[in-house]
Amino acid sequence: MNEEKLKEKLLDWDQTLKSDARTYNAQGNNRMYHFALGCLSIVHEVLKELEEDHERRN
Repeated sequence: MNEEKLKEKLLDWDQTLKSDARTYNAQGNNRMYHFALGCLSIVHEVLKELEEDHERRN
């Protein structure tokens, strides 16, 4: 998978996880809400690393 496809997939996951987190929060499902937030945090870290890698190469 190339960098652009990975970034696109991560951005899709970002949107899905944000929606999931809102849903779980509204339902009062704290366990799944925090799980979704944790996953979202990982996605954001990977996106940040991709951007930093891209800047270092250019």
